[in-house]
Amino acid sequence: MKSNFTPPFCPAPDCPEHTENPNKHRNWWILRGFYFSRTHGHVQRYLCKTCGKSFTERIFHLDYYAKRIDIDLKDLLFHYCNGFSQRALAEHFGCTTRTIAHKLQILSRQSMAAITESNRCIHTLEDIAIDGMQNFTGSQYQPNNYTIAVGQYSQYVGMVTQVIFRRAGKMNTYQKRRRAYFDTIGLWKRGAFTNSIRELVDHIVQVVENRSQDKQSIVCNSDDKKLYAQQLWKNEKIARMMASSRFVHSITSSRCWRDMKNPLFPVNYIDARLRNDLADWQRETTSFPREANRNFQRFVCYLAYHNFFKPYRVRKPDKNHAEAAGLPHTDSERIKRAFFNRRAFHSQTALSPQWDDCWFCRIVTPLQVRDKIPFNGNRKPAYLHF
Repeated sequence: MKSNFTPPFCPAPDCPEHTENPNKHRNWWILRGFYFSRTHGHVQRYLCKTCGKSFTERIFHLDYYAKRIDIDLKDLLFHYCNGFSQRALAEHFGCTTRTIAHKLQILSRQSMAAITESNRCIHTLEDIAIDGMQNFTGSQYQPNNYTIAVGQYSQYVGMVTQVIFRRAGKMNTYQKRRRAYFDTIGLWKRGAFTNSIRELVDHIVQVVENRSQDKQSIVCNSDDKKLYAQQLWKNEKIARMMASSRFVHSITSSRCWRDMKNPLFPVNYIDARLRNDLADWQRETTSFPREANRNFQRFVCYLAYHNFFKPYRVRKPDKNHAEAAGLPHTDSERIKRAFFNRRAFHSQTALSPQWDDCWFCRIVTPLQVRDKIPFNGNRKPAYLHF
């Protein structure tokens, strides 16, 4: 039984044939028989003549190493981003919640690769807004903050960072005792919020450097949180851009009314969509997130759906938010085709440090520790390192 599949590259990260090239010669691989599985039937094996490592055609597919291949991932993403909880999704597809969580993990890695590729191709003509949104993971004693960078007019979300911190605000005596207890057993990282803002600033540098030639300068709108201004000025590239008027930091009070005239309206728009569309973000329900990695992965899934698959406006259904931000239509169609048809490889995706930790499930949920050692239960398959 001969397969019509042609390997685009060698999946081994250290192989010279790992880079994809449309004009690459075809004699770098040879056929090496088949193997049979009850899920996929006869599967073709290949051997790379350069590095001597073998692989199969299934490694290039999203359902690689999966046993349930009858779940439509496009349908899954649509239902999750329109109010279905994981339990509702499991009932809809006739599977367990563990299977749904695994499929969403797969989609999250596709989402990170798609957003990264889109950021590389966009030459923006608009300003950006940055601000944070709060939810909690597992317990209200470990709230988390998502800081996002949003296009001022397109509402395209190019970057998000997450930080989990201690509970703050007004508490009664019992709540203060519980927080003191959690402080002793939890694994809280110092400087986590500063590091998350620093990663966001690195993304802003990329946005400014990749801006359109018709855009002389970019305005970054934020509220009056001092950490934003501190990290912007500490970045040497941003400091030089400010000196040459290529970058302007505009501050708006967080107490101002967030109507459409407010420069921070795009962040409130995303916050409103999240709390309307995702079961994880709806207040006073039992669908709250319980683990930091899975929570962040599902968040990135929603951002990909919002950027590439949700219409930009009701009256403009043929245009998505990424195209409104400046992504060429051909690149948008290419990214959407690859999203559900071709697996993203970590070795070919340039991720930020926190997104890299999310890819490998290394983000620590502070209260899911035992003797200061995390036990989040995320088993990382070896094939993720490809």
